[in-house]
Amino acid sequence: MLNGTEIHGDFFIDCSGTAGVLIDKVLGVPLVDWSDNLPCDRAVTCQTKSAENWAPYTTSVARDAGWTWEIPLQNRVGNGYVYSSVFCDDETAQNTLLQSISGEIITEPKFISFSTGRRENIWYKNCLSLGLSSGFVEPLESTAIHLVMKGVRTFVDLLPKKTASPVLANEYNRLMNSLYDDVRDFVILHYCTSNRTDSEFFGGTAKIW
Repeated sequence: MLNGTEIHGDFFIDCSGTAGVLIDKVLGVPLVDWSDNLPCDRAVTCQTKSAENWAPYTTSVARDAGWTWEIPLQNRVGNGYVYSSVFCDDETAQNTLLQSISGEIITEPKFISFSTGRRENIWYKNCLSLGLSSGFVEPLESTAIHLVMKGVRTFVDLLPKKTASPVLANEYNRLMNSLYDDVRDFVILHYCTSNRTDSEFFGGTAKIW
């Protein structure tokens, strides 16, 4: 129930993004917090005009409190800085981003907050959370589309013909929780194998990994 209208159905798929309208707000399924190992919780983004000689790939560069990206597209270039608010304030993050990009800026910098983690149960009762409503891993390797596709495919494989059984939900959660945890560990690997000690984020006295 969103605006006072009740919607009846046998099964619901929550695609409401990080808001988790059904899985969180209605059913109260908590998010398993990964911030201890993936401390980035903010991003600042902006777009620039396309360059004449653009590279056919995305570039990610480690920074003092996270990493920046540059994604060349046909009509523009996407730029951003993913960082930890514990180790970097917004002004510093914006300056870092603007100093790292080339080309004419065509949009104002935009800040985004996020939490890393996954739902304790991605399929709970008669509700399946899909996409950002089921969890979020910082996009260092852009795994979100893969997680959505696997979420749909796994659900279709387990979709009952008649009556749903809790066994199906348990198996779905086992498979998807394992996948999410593997993706989390894969992203953490990028940080923990770094030998950098030149900032509090990557080393120093507050080393996380």
